[in-house]
Amino acid sequence: GSLKNRKQILPQEFIYELKSGTVDEKLVSCLESLRVSLTSNPVSWVENFGREGLGLLLDLLERLVESKQQDKFLKKTQHKIIQCLKAFMNNKYGLERIMSEERSFSLLAKTIDPKQINMMTDA
Repeated sequence: GSLKNRKQILPQEFIYELKSGTVDEKLVSCLESLRVSLTSNPVSWVENFGREGLGLLLDLLERLVESKQQDKFLKKTQHKIIQCLKAFMNNKYGLERIMSEERSFSLLAKTIDPKQINMMTDA
């Protein structure tokens, strides 16, 4: 069902999904919902997600960046993660958390691909 028909999704639900480790269409859908939640919920929600969720997003991005196969689906998934990170950073808490994670900048730099125009505008 669409998110509009659903109660507010808890940060823990996203964390559970990210921990599953599977990279499939369900994950892409989860990342899109996460981006919306990070954008539309109060900072307290972002803080609850960020305690564990930021590390999971960065772990997943790192796994995808270092993957030998770089097909369209993996690029799409990377882009969704970048959109989530961008939404996560849209407040003081999120920005400070990202800046305190040493690997976040090198990972973002590795995702920059001039052939992926929409990703370039988000990264």
